[in-house]
Parts: sequence; structure tokens; C-alpha cells
Amino acid sequence: MAVQILESPSSEADLDRAALLLAHCEQIHRDMIKVLKGSVGKACDHASGGQDFANGLDTLSLEDLRSMMESNSAQIDLWREQIANGERFELNPEFAGSMLVGGADADWLVGDVLIDSKAYAELTVPKLRDFLRQLLGYVMLDLDDSLRIRTVGVWLPRQGLTRTWALRTLLGGDPEDLLPALRLGFVKAADGQQIGIHVPVTQHRKDEMLADNRNTPRHMLIDLARNMDAGIRFRIGRNAMVPEETMRELARDRYASVRKGVAGNESAPMDVLAALSKDNSIVVRRAAAANLRTPKAQLMALGETPEDGCSSETQLAIESVTGDEVAPPRASRRAVVRVAQDRDDLALETRWFMEFLALSRGGFPRGLGLRIPLPMASQYWALDTGAVYRRSRLADGGPPRHREEGPHTHRPPGVGETGGRSGLASRGLVSAGQAPR
Repeated sequence: MAVQILESPSSEADLDRAALLLAHCEQIHRDMIKVLKGSVGKACDHASGGQDFANGLDTLSLEDLRSMMESNSAQIDLWREQIANGERFELNPEFAGSMLVGGADADWLVGDVLIDSKAYAELTVPKLRDFLRQLLGYVMLDLDDSLRIRTVGVWLPRQGLTRTWALRTLLGGDPEDLLPALRLGFVKAADGQQIGIHVPVTQHRKDEMLADNRNTPRHMLIDLARNMDAGIRFRIGRNAMVPEETMRELARDRYASVRKGVAGNESAPMDVLAALSKDNSIVVRRAAAANLRTPKAQLMALGETPEDGCSSETQLAIESVTGDEVAPPRASRRAVVRVAQDRDDLALETRWFMEFLALSRGGFPRGLGLRIPLPMASQYWALDTGAVYRRSRLADGGPPRHREEGPHTHRPPGVGETGGRSGLASRGLVSAGQAPR
């Protein structure tokens, strides 16, 4: 879009708009993840295309750019005159030793003066010192002296200032004599290794960003929907621009997390949401319940337990059940593994916890009878195995009030007579005839 504007600009405002577009491109090239998570990424999501994005550029940013151009018009005109008179001009010059620092390029070169632009609202002496060090680093990276840099300068557009320093002054001698040895020392210090490591964006992270972006081309969304990574498919499932046929395919995915993405999609077909509102996974049903497009008639049924442990549209050997659902035996004899998908680490069974605290303090809650307090999952296991839990004498009397002198002396009645398992049984931690789990 910026190139199209530059090919036929109608005003200075067009040039400003193109410059700001190119600045965004440079930011994305340098740190794509950080930039796309910010205002630029949000603007890309809301824009229908390149022209729409260009038209929606921040007005204050454009005005700020125009203000700096006007306040620095004298310096800009001077550079234009030098270039028109035949002075060498190189934009973003690269250096022979750039790879020693993971890639480096300066802003521009006019004649033998290397210029770096720094648009800082506030300046300090340490910052200016860092600017000079950066420029001298560029000089060292010109290992073959192909750019013939003999002066470095900093342009400060917000302050309307340009300051330059000759290398003879900075190095304290003739650069023709000093630079070869300095550059050789720089390379030797680096030991031929890259001293600044550029960490590229991984392909997986690129796929994640493409899956989340509503402007990703249709064919790419379809390809990503078939990615082996369930996390990528989840992101595709929640993308409102995914084609309907792809969304229906993801709604039948074996992983609940992928179906959850479709259940929360604002563009999901109503019949798909109706089916997901009856999904075997509670996290999927909750996502469907939160979706405003889910048919109201289905919301009343979101708490019902499905009759079978798997989706009505797919019969899988691995099934998902929730913690509060006990799947009935299947008619077929095929071996089935049921995996709980909806554990909530923050959830707490308050009643069980209070009973457990009372027992641990030496008392026994009223109404508990002979049953010891157990979480619901353990009670389901007890029902499944036929275990009978009873209260021990130790529970009635509380923990021992004296310290045992040794492993076989002064034991409470019934504790440890036949080994560790009977000791656990006497404490009510396992039932008679049952091995501890």
C-alpha cells in the first residue's frame, strides 16, 4: 500500500501516510509478536484491507510527523541539495560485518556522513552516549571500509537539532591509520562468532498468529484447520472468518478444547451451537452457553448428561467424561478409556473440606454417622469397587496425645498389628479387604 501511494503521491500528506505505513512495516520486521499484540495488530484486525488500514492511520501520529517535517525543513532541504549536487546517498546501508551482531543497518548515508535518526521526546547524557557508541559500532562493522564513513551524526527531529562528529575527533587520530587495527580487534574479540543473537519467530508462533488473524486468507485458514496441533485448531475454531464447512469439521474434533473454540465462535451456525450445547464435555457446553448465538431452547438443556460417553457424531475409543458424570456401561464390549477433561483446580468441595477439618481436629461432624469424609471422586470409586467405609476407634478418640517411643511400643489399639495395611484400615483410610489406591 505504501509503495502504491509513493508511485503517485498527490500531496505531502500522502508522503506522510506512506512513511507511517513503512514505519509500521519496519516495526513488524523487528519485533512482529510485540507489535501485533499492540495497537497496530488491533488496527489490522479491524481493517478490511490495505487501503482501509491506510485510511485509518492515527490522525495524531500523522499530525506529529508533519509537525516534525516542518520544524526540520531547513536540515531536510540541506540534505536534498547535497544529494542533488551529486553527493552519495545510501538509504539503510548495510555493513560487511552485520552478521556479527545478528544483522545491522543504519538509517542513511550522505557523502561520508553516517546519520542515525532518534525521535526521542526526552534526552539524557547517557542516551546521547549510547547513540555515539551505536554509531561507532556501525563504523567498526564496515570491515572492508566500503562505505568510507568518516563522520557520524545524530538527527534529533523532536528537538530540531543535528549534531555530527568527525572520526578524527572521536578516535583521537587519523581514521585511515586507526580503523584497520580497530576493526581487526573487533573481529578478534568476536572470535568469528555472532555476538548479538537474533531470535527468529518460530513457525508454530507464526501459525498461531495466522490462526488468530481475521484477515488471514481463506485457503490458509482451511490448511491450518488440519494442523496436527490441537492448539492451532482451537484458534482456527474461534476465528469468526473461518468458512462454515471448516467450522463444522472442527465441531466434530476429538479434542474438547477444539470444540470449545467453535462453541465460542460468534459466527458459528446455530445448529452447530445447538449440537455443542449437548456436548459430553462441560467446558464445551459452558462455552456454548456463553455464546449469544446459541438457540435459547438449548440453554435449558445445557446441564443434562448425555446418554453416551462420546459425541453423537463420532464414536471414539477414547472418551471424555466430567467429574460429576458417571458414564454407564456401553452396550458393546469394546474397551473404552474415559478421561476427565474438565477438572477445575480452583474448585473445592466445601462440605467435604469442613468435615475433613473437623475430623483432623479430633472431632466427628454430626450426621456423618459411620462414614468418613471423602471427596466425591473417592466416593465414586468406592461405589464402583463395593468398598465399605467405617469409622475407626481412632476417629472417635482423636489422635494419640502422647509421642510414640519407638516403632513397636505404645501403639494405639488396632494400629500396626499386621503391618502397614491394617494400620491404614484402623485409621479408616482404607476399607477392610481393599488394597489402598
